[in-house]
Amino acid sequence: MSSEEFNDAKEDPSYRRWLRESPNGFVLNAGPDNTIGPRAKLHRAACWHVGGQGNDPANGAYWVTAWQPKVCFLTWVDVTGYPAKWAGGVLRNACGHCQPHGP
Repeated sequence: MSSEEFNDAKEDPSYRRWLRESPNGFVLNAGPDNTIGPRAKLHRAACWHVGGQGNDPANGAYWVTAWQPKVCFLTWVDVTGYPAKWAGGVLRNACGHCQPHGP
């Protein structure tokens, strides 16, 4: 199982690099302290909701903040293998735009 976490604005450039290098991956838009709450949602890496294709970083906004950390996965197996405390919430809270329901 492989995942990478980005937890604050200083990691934003690394997160953007991960998106470019992992276009077929998945991104959990987590809550504070990497919790699964009402705002936590799973996306495909290319989804514009998490900074994927079609977004212009020139607007100065950060995609990663302490209140909106990201947990990134290379494969669907990695998503489903994430700790049980996440798995139920992650799979229930999927983005309706990119529909990350498997490979």
